[in-house]
Amino acid sequence: MAHFIGILTDTRIASDITFIAGTEEEHNKAFFTVMINRRDRNNKEYHDEITVNAWGKTASIASIYCCKGKQVNIHGRISSWNNDTGQINGAGKKVYTRKTEIVATHIELLGDPMKLIEERVAVNLAMMKAAGRLPQEVMITAAELLKGNLPKLTDYNPEVARITGKYGNARVWDKTIGDYLDKHLTAGIAQPVQNVSTEFIAMSKELQELRALIAQQNGGGAAKLELANDENIQDAEVVGEEKDVFKDVFEVGVEA
Repeated sequence: MAHFIGILTDTRIASDITFIAGTEEEHNKAFFTVMINRRDRNNKEYHDEITVNAWGKTASIASIYCCKGKQVNIHGRISSWNNDTGQINGAGKKVYTRKTEIVATHIELLGDPMKLIEERVAVNLAMMKAAGRLPQEVMITAAELLKGNLPKLTDYNPEVARITGKYGNARVWDKTIGDYLDKHLTAGIAQPVQNVSTEFIAMSKELQELRALIAQQNGGGAAKLELANDENIQDAEVVGEEKDVFKDVFEVGVEA
C-alpha cells in the first residue's frame, strides 16, 4: 500500500458525515466524501468523489463542525490499494478496482470572509428599509445579525448517541448492531439512557444550598442530611427546630 502526502483545497463535502465510536477516543472514526472537479486535456470536465477518513480528535472536529456542502481544506496522506471485487473475468482472473482515499490529519473550515458577509447583510438591510419592510428608526447592524457561537467541541457520549443517534452532525454507526443508531431509536435497539450524572450534579447543588440555608436559620449549626425511605419518613427523628422533606426522599435536620 502506497502512502503520499495529500492536500485538498477549496473542496466541498459531498455526503453526510458518518461517525463510528471506538473503544478509545483515538479509535473514533468519521468518514465522508468530497467532490473534486477537474478537466482533461480536451477541456472535458470530470467530477471525482474521494473518501476521507478522520480519526480521534479530527473525527470529532469533522462530526461537529462539518456537514454536507461545507467548504474545507484537508491535509493528510493519500492511501491507495487494489480492492478485490469478488468477480472473475472471462480469463478466469480476479477483478480488482483501484481504491484511493485520504486519511485526514487536519481539516480547515472555510467560508466567505466575515467582512464581505457583513457588507452583503448591510446592503440588504438598507434595501429593506428603503422598501418600507423595516422601520427607518430600527438601529441594527450586520454584525449583530451575524453574531453566533460555534457549538462546543465535546467528547463522544454513547448515552446521548443512543438517544439521538448522532454525534454532532454525524450519524453514529454502531458496530454491535451493524447499523446506524438513528434507524433503531423506535425499534427498541437504541434505547434512551437517562443522564444520571447530570441530574445527580443538579440535585447535589440543591442539597448544598438547602443545607447552608438551614444552618443559617439555626444559628450556624452544621446541617445534617439523612436518607429516609417511604416507610420511616413519617417517623424519622428530627434534630433541631427546622424540618423539611426534599423531593419526598431526604429528611433534613440540623445538629445543635
